Amino acid sequence: MGKLVSYERSEGVSTITMDDGKVNAMSVAMMQEINAALDQAEEHRSVVILTGRDGVFSAGFDLAVFKQGMEPLMEMLRVGARLAEMYSPQEAITPGFLDRVVSSDQLLDTARETAAALSKLDMTAHAATKLRVRGTMLEALRQAITSELA
Repeated sequence: MGKLVSYERSEGVSTITMDDGKVNAMSVAMMQEINAALDQAEEHRSVVILTGRDGVFSAGFDLAVFKQGMEPLMEMLRVGARLAEMYSPQEAITPGFLDRVVSSDQLLDTARETAAALSKLDMTAHAATKLRVRGTMLEALRQAITSELA
């Protein structure tokens, strides 16, 4: 993979690990590497575990980009908007972005158990169902982001 993200696949589960050596700030480069890893997982038709190195998931957007001017900032926001929405972990359960929240000491074991179970699903049907349920909301979100960035 790249310098900021590693990709490992085993038994239908792809683990994408962010590690910039610091706080895993969501720079354009980090988000592009995550997107590339997600594309690879999609090609492999695998369930994804997205994690950070031990003790760190992500500090959020890279604040240094805010000092670089409007164009780099807008690029970071565009890439970030494609990657994720802003929810607390608990809030992300309701729309289905997360299935559950567990403590850090239980995280990898729980994620691997859940991913193994999910890898047995018919991924084509599962993805189609999720898209049907979320399609209207996703399109409204894309339009709102586009109008905000214009």
